Amino acid sequence: MTSTSTNKNEPGKYYWWAQSAPVDVLTRKFRNQSPKIEDSFHMLRDSTACLFLFELIKWKYNFGGILYNIPSDIFFPKKRKSDLLSSPLPNLSNKDIILHLTRPALNDDKKIDKKCLFKSGSILETVMLRNMEKFFLYCNRQRVILSKEIEYDGPYRAIKFNLRIDAHIACKANVYEPLSLEKLSKKSKDTRINKTVGYIVYIPKLISRNSEKIGSPSVLSVFGLNGAMTHVWSYLVLTKHANLIKEMISSKKPRLIIAEFKPKIPNDMIPSDLSYIASTIDSKIKVDVTL
Repeated sequence: MTSTSTNKNEPGKYYWWAQSAPVDVLTRKFRNQSPKIEDSFHMLRDSTACLFLFELIKWKYNFGGILYNIPSDIFFPKKRKSDLLSSPLPNLSNKDIILHLTRPALNDDKKIDKKCLFKSGSILETVMLRNMEKFFLYCNRQRVILSKEIEYDGPYRAIKFNLRIDAHIACKANVYEPLSLEKLSKKSKDTRINKTVGYIVYIPKLISRNSEKIGSPSVLSVFGLNGAMTHVWSYLVLTKHANLIKEMISSKKPRLIIAEFKPKIPNDMIPSDLSYIASTIDSKIKVDVTL
């Protein structure tokens, strides 16, 4: 649906793209039962990260709502998609922005990945992932490889992550193929540096053949490779890269940022807030490409 608003002075709205929690959370670990919408639709990933990002865009956007990306095959495994009812999208326009705070599930495969992100298969999700392909050739929980459209030649083009240690970098290289990265990771010593990366993607306008159904909002995607790192990275963006976000969302050009940081999260202390942790973390931008 396209927006019917004609007031050019009316501010745009931001919508949070909300990804469902893992299936064992949705089902409360009763795996022999399907989750129910009525008691688990509120179980969403990365909500606090959305709160951090809102602080950076509230000067330009009002709150529009939550876009629930609910996987129908998890909630209704015995029903055909053609038989399912879904509520219409809100009226999205080119004045609006979607906050995307969970890693894009471009290459997640629930058959082989233990902790994959589920896909809803909705029109909006499909459009968003296709637009993300402009930035990423490959992206799942363990490997992220930049697309060939990204004009950057350096070791952050392809990264393999050590999932057992806070999504730390296991290997990084200037390659395009996942198999090449896999071979290099066996020889790499990057696992000893205890660093990870955070991504920022800005899409000024979703490009789609279904533009009459989804409008043409922009997308701001900020994510790490797991929930904890997305949480920390979003806070670092809020406290250390606020001007960068303001610059990006004021532009009409797609842009990719990759920053490296060393997470120092103590296991022997209960933090009262994130300021203590963030004060000890130095994040450095390693890739900044405008398309």
